[in-house]
Amino acid sequence: MLEASEKFNLDPMHVYTLVQKLDAEYIETAPSIEEAVQVIDYTDVYKKSGGARERYLLIQSQR
Repeated sequence: MLEASEKFNLDPMHVYTLVQKLDAEYIETAPSIEEAVQVIDYTDVYKKSGGARERYLLIQSQR
């Protein structure tokens, strides 16, 4: 968090508070997001040769 405070010229305590708020919001909304979308892994279909580390994902809305 110190790196972020330096990078964005913000008080470290402000960055800490913001991260805590975002974390709490994520925990609260994650279950509804998981119900709203489906992630399909197409890595095996589109994988390039040579051991590339890319992943090919399709995110499909359930609504």
